[in-house]
Amino acid sequence: MHTQSHLRIVGRPLASASVSGLAGTMTRAKATTPGKLAPRPRADSQIEFVAFVAHELRSPLAPIRTAAALITRGRPEDLPRAQFVIERQVNHLARMIDDLLDLTRGRTGKLTLSRSQVAMSDVIEQALAACQPAISRRGQRIDLSGEALACTVHADGLRLIQIVTNLVDNASKFSADGTTVGLRVRKLGTSVEMAVSDEGMGMDAVTLSNAFEPFAQASHAAGFNRSGLGIGLAVVRQLAESHGGHVAAESAGVGRGSRFIVTLPLMAHVGPTTPAPDPLYMESRKRA
Repeated sequence: MHTQSHLRIVGRPLASASVSGLAGTMTRAKATTPGKLAPRPRADSQIEFVAFVAHELRSPLAPIRTAAALITRGRPEDLPRAQFVIERQVNHLARMIDDLLDLTRGRTGKLTLSRSQVAMSDVIEQALAACQPAISRRGQRIDLSGEALACTVHADGLRLIQIVTNLVDNASKFSADGTTVGLRVRKLGTSVEMAVSDEGMGMDAVTLSNAFEPFAQASHAAGFNRSGLGIGLAVVRQLAESHGGHVAAESAGVGRGSRFIVTLPLMAHVGPTTPAPDPLYMESRKRA
């Protein structure tokens, strides 16, 4: 009997010296010889980073410009479509900017959490509601299971929703139409584990080892979806670790799907449910 092997990568805390340059200035290195400048690897990485982000932020502008042109024609039948395009692209921009801000806050120690007793059932329900429009457009389905949905954790409810939403969105985005995204919630001793699995493109060993690094997307991802900054999983790791939890990734190889696991400390007693999510954030997730 053939046993399918998996490679497992566990996320570790981000190094403080990683991707920087969002704030601060670049300085010119001293010349080693007259008329020549010494190598500037840090400055070069900053330039590449800015160029990459600028490209991704610029991409939604073309459809917005097209929609604006439809509006200027003044034909009533064009207005609903133009409104839909503009709203969708603006929300896409807002999500990318929010992820960038969260990544920066985490790396500068400015990420704050508003903790309370949070019911996992509320977190899962609100996250899946935000993901459902994209899931439906791709003809995919969610397979939800788990005996730990009634558990509570001491956490920031909005941030947990963000974790689940990022994982489910990632699984859906890199899977073919008509496939299934699995979400399992279970109790492990004093912890609760959330595992999101997909039937998508999978990862090789190199991609898997960098799965939680910012701006990491495999070259074979182009066949599925190349949109976004590639920082959703990095944000998931930051948010999980800020809650005292950890993340891990598994894949049996390219074309064989992936599995992402988030483990968080468990609250033993029941209390108030998740605070109401930010309506602007949830609306942007539904429309994106």
